[in-house]
Amino acid sequence: MRIPYLKWALAIVVAVLMPQWLFTHLSRDIFQRLDLQAVNRIPTALITEKQSENPLSEQELAIPLERKAGIWVVSVLINDFYEAELIIDSGATITTLSEDFAFELGLHRQPSSPTIPIETVNGTTRAWLATIRSLAIGAIHVPHLSVAIVELSNLTQHGIDGLLGGDILKTYTWRIDSRHHRLILSPP
Repeated sequence: MRIPYLKWALAIVVAVLMPQWLFTHLSRDIFQRLDLQAVNRIPTALITEKQSENPLSEQELAIPLERKAGIWVVSVLINDFYEAELIIDSGATITTLSEDFAFELGLHRQPSSPTIPIETVNGTTRAWLATIRSLAIGAIHVPHLSVAIVELSNLTQHGIDGLLGGDILKTYTWRIDSRHHRLILSPP
């Protein structure tokens, strides 16, 4: 005798609570989508406003920068696939990658790999040389680039994969626009 009443009670609970649960969860998803659309419009408005404050010449290229561990870092694309965060270091003769990042790229030191001495904050060390297929920074694409590979654990712990060196920077007139967090490159 109790079972029919239990079925009816359960059916009433489901009929009352299910619409409320659906409304709550569906409306939350709709509001999240609306919020995402609004949030996606904000950066575009801010970028447009910043660019109008400090316009660039037709020959200049602006590349976004980020501060990590108090240092300006630029995102580059290596071998058309791997994103790397590199410190802008005009004092570095050659673009340098950490051993960890080189391993991700599939670069491994061979007994025949040439080495060069490199001056670091901790003194002189030896780096081995490798060639990457390409490095892209903004619209600039550098094919077949020789890079130095060295242990950089003090940087990798901050999410930094290496240094963008003078081998790239010397081919441009460049400056850092710290107010707008960007690297400005122009032909020499």
